[in-house]
Formats: sequence, structure tokens, C-alpha cells
Amino acid sequence: MTKTKRQIDETSEWTQCNKINWEAIPRNVEIVFNEMKQSSWARYIKNMRRWLDADFEKVAANICDKLSLKNIEAAFDWIGENTDYAFTFFERRNKNNWRVSTEPKVKYRSRWNGRGLGSTYRHNYFTISNIGGIGRAGQWNRLESLCINRWDEFNEEANKRRHKAVVDSFRRRVERAERDSTAYELSYDEIKENIFKTLDNLRRGKSGSSHGTFSFSLDYCTTFIDKETGNLIAIDKTDINWRIPDPLNIPEKYSDLRKTFYELIERFWTAQRILHQRSVVWKSAWDEVTKVMSEHSQQGVVQ
Repeated sequence: MTKTKRQIDETSEWTQCNKINWEAIPRNVEIVFNEMKQSSWARYIKNMRRWLDADFEKVAANICDKLSLKNIEAAFDWIGENTDYAFTFFERRNKNNWRVSTEPKVKYRSRWNGRGLGSTYRHNYFTISNIGGIGRAGQWNRLESLCINRWDEFNEEANKRRHKAVVDSFRRRVERAERDSTAYELSYDEIKENIFKTLDNLRRGKSGSSHGTFSFSLDYCTTFIDKETGNLIAIDKTDINWRIPDPLNIPEKYSDLRKTFYELIERFWTAQRILHQRSVVWKSAWDEVTKVMSEHSQQGVVQ
């Protein structure tokens, strides 16, 4: 007997199909699904019944960070209205593209040898109703309750995390500047000595480091030397883009973060002043050497 393309599963009243037609879902629901899929306890949303309390709280907090309370309520309302529909997704360019079936109560046949995107749809197929997983709908209700009842708390935590991330990013920048300010410190005489050693090696046809005797990155000594003109850049020059975030952008209620930020700014400027002084010494040494070389050149002296 020839098999029909669709048949009714008598135990669940769901229609078994060789092919399911899909369409896109609302953006706020996509965000909910994306956060849930990232849970360490569930590769796919259909396994959420295995989550621990910590998993539910983590996902709820991330959802509250990205969506307003109104959008969360709308997302779960939409999910509740579509519990008898099937869902799936495919990945493209590191993005999850979520789909919902155009008809309710449809599922793939247990034996199905499709290929391509259809195979991906079947592999990632899941439902929100109890079919195939006892208690799954209750877990969705549990997540919804967490998101709605604790939105203020989770959103507040997310806001502070965002401001802390800005502080932490600037802290890393300050620490890099401090490392640079303590690396390869050379005196005026040491710089001149290295210049003459480098020129002498070149005179004799010897070569080594691309920087001659200065066998390290010259950035440590030339942070404030203009690479085009060789002139010294003033540390307060207005056209330098310091990209320092404004501490006042941090709300007063996060006074600890504000205080830390002001302390970091002071450390940053201390490191910059040290680097500026390095550039002053560097330019002074080179100015002296080039002056001597220029005088000898004008006198026609060749050694």
C-alpha cells in the first residue's frame, strides 16, 4: 500500500509529515529563544526540563537585560498562543534563524531521509506542549514567571554589569599604559650612546635588530613623538583622541564604580605623563645628535 504524505498520530492527534512549512517568528520571541539556547544545560530548548534553578535564573536575567517588561509579556503571550505549533531553527552567519510551523500539531515522521535545509529543520524540531516531554509546558511557565516577577531586579543587575564592563575595559587600558611607562626607560646619555652605536654599526656594514641597538619597540620612548614631523606632541593637545569615558555617565547609585573610575583616570594620566617625559628625553637626545651631524655636514667633514 502506498504511504500517504501525511497521517494522523492516533496517540497524540499530531499529524506526521514528510515536509513542514515554516515561517519567521517575532523578534522578541527570537531573543527569548536565543537566550534559552545558550544555556549550558540544554543544547536545544526542548531539553529545558533538565535545567537547574541557576540555569533558569541566568536565562531570565539575560532576557530581562535585552527586553522591556512589555516585550517580555508579549513574547510569552505569543509563545502561549502557539504551544500547539512546531518550532525549529537554522544557523547562518553565526545567527540563529527561528521558524514556526504554519499549521498546528504537525511533526516529522519517525523515519525520514531528507537532506539539506529540510534535514536541519527536522534535527532542530521541538515543541512547547507536552508532546515528547512531560512537564515541559510547566517549565516555560516557570521561566515566564521569573522574567516578569523579577524583571526589575534582573534589569538592575544587568545595568550595573554594563557600567562595570566599561570600568573594567578602561582598567585594562590603564594597566597597559602603566606597563608601557615602566618598560625600557632610557636616560638622555643612554639614548645618545645607542644612536651612535647604531650609526657606527651601519657605517661598518653591520646590522642586527631593525631598530639597531634599540632592540625593542620604540613606542615605549616615542609615544608623544609625531610620526610625520618628528615634533613633540603636547600632552594636553586637543586633537589627541584619548577616548576616556565620562565617569558622570555612571549613575550616582553606583558610587563604588564612580570612585574606581576616577582613581583609574588619575593612574592613566600619571602613566601618560611618564610616557610624555620619555618622549621629551628622546627628542632632546636626537636633536643634539642631528645638530652635530648637521654641523659636520656643513663643514664637509668626512671620517
